Amino acid sequence: MCVEFLRIINFVMFQETTEVYFLGIFCVEASLKILALGFVLHPRSYLRNIWNMMDFVVVVTGWVNNHNQSLLMLLINLFYISYSMLQLIY
Repeated sequence: MCVEFLRIINFVMFQETTEVYFLGIFCVEASLKILALGFVLHPRSYLRNIWNMMDFVVVVTGWVNNHNQSLLMLLINLFYISYSMLQLIY
């Protein structure tokens, strides 16, 4: 029982340490693609491809998760406030 618990703890620690490395790899990949394709204005730019959109969301949520949980809440609140204001205007 205790040995199994230690295995789970070691696995969780392994996941937490490797997450930073994979996030770095994804960031480098996204940065190179953004530099090569452009961000959003060109017809074949980075954010015009659905797979790149998913990759961008993964990178942004990874950074938010690793650095600051309150930043995510701030972004959600800003989106909600702006959406509410747009509903009032239109």
